[in-house]
Amino acid sequence: MQPVCDLSVRMVPELVVDAARPLELAEGEEQRHKRVLHDRARDAVLPLAPVGDEGLLLYDANTGPLGLIRMISGDETYGRTNRRRLTMRMLSTAAWVAHNLGLGACFGGLLFGKAALNPSLSAIDSEADRGKILNTTWNRYNVINVTSFATAAATWFPGRLGLSGKEIDQQTRNFVLAKDILFAVGAFTGLASVIQGRALTGQAPDGAVPIKSGTTPAATTPEEATKLLRSVNQVGNLNILVTGAILGITTVLSMKATKSARFSAVSRSLP
Repeated sequence: MQPVCDLSVRMVPELVVDAARPLELAEGEEQRHKRVLHDRARDAVLPLAPVGDEGLLLYDANTGPLGLIRMISGDETYGRTNRRRLTMRMLSTAAWVAHNLGLGACFGGLLFGKAALNPSLSAIDSEADRGKILNTTWNRYNVINVTSFATAAATWFPGRLGLSGKEIDQQTRNFVLAKDILFAVGAFTGLASVIQGRALTGQAPDGAVPIKSGTTPAATTPEEATKLLRSVNQVGNLNILVTGAILGITTVLSMKATKSARFSAVSRSLP
């Protein structure tokens, strides 16, 4: 106690503790407050009493380079935790970008082929040249297509496998499961399309199978090549629908993340 203007005033550190703790200790908190009073003697540290089940928090009076007070909880500092969160956010953002770019490249390439390339082949006079251009073009883009779809899957499932489903509501959970199934179907149809495309190319030297258009066989098209051409187109149509559905669900999940604080936190690990 120190007299100031005939009044007894407590030292400032004691006032900090009194202001932070309740006037009457709740049951079970006596030992915690003893720890606080003990730690108060440490240099340059102002202790605050714990609340509920939280551990002892110490506030370092030495400010950091930006003048911010550092919070110490156990052996971790607030700054270290923030850096870890920032790193995770950056990785999650990069994965999300790669995920969307992969789906976009896959869907865009399939849509271009179906809507522009295949019908335009009829402008070429030679039926054999039509088949050669068709097979050469699709076989080249299939490399990009497979890589793009694999990138989208690789950035989805690692974060997805860390979820039990309890973190989100049932509707969102159904969308997540639907996306899982669509990825499996997309992988199967994509692989089947690539295999059948290669088989179609092998029906003639340099893939020069005579065709009427990218979807229609010519009168001179061999029977086996005709079956493969029709099968490739059917599987390709399914593949583009699946990829479009995955893109749609991804958009819905992104919107849900903006409306739900709980799913927003969970979705940081879900592209």
